[in-house]
Amino acid sequence: MAKDSLAEAGSPSRSARFTGETPLRTRSPSPGPEQTPPDSTYLSDEAREALLVLMSDPDTDVWIAACLGVGAVGNGDLALTDAMAALLDHPERRVQLVAVYGLALHNDERCVEGADRLGQPRPGFRNEEAGYLDAAWRYQWRRDHN
Repeated sequence: MAKDSLAEAGSPSRSARFTGETPLRTRSPSPGPEQTPPDSTYLSDEAREALLVLMSDPDTDVWIAACLGVGAVGNGDLALTDAMAALLDHPERRVQLVAVYGLALHNDERCVEGADRLGQPRPGFRNEEAGYLDAAWRYQWRRDHN
């Protein structure tokens, strides 16, 4: 069953704050014949606020997990995209990569500049980094060819 929010967002335990799952979209029960399917890009206010809190957590792994959760929603929420864009200046490259990825999934132009600053994937990390950077390159291609 999907959760509407992360009730433990303020908990001191990282595993309690974010379990690595991304059931942050609110879902109604399976639609009946007269109902339309739920919007998979909708976040409850509680889930949105929890993600904003998690993206300012001091733990790098929590930032990364929250960014991936926000990216998965892909709804273009300005507060969430601004929070991801702020992580482009994070001192750790892996946080910057996930921020680029999340912004690209939100079709946010800032992913291109972030990817340009990061440059090519580093040797030894090519597969992992290329996966994140590829989302920005695909966004840029769609932007330039449509």
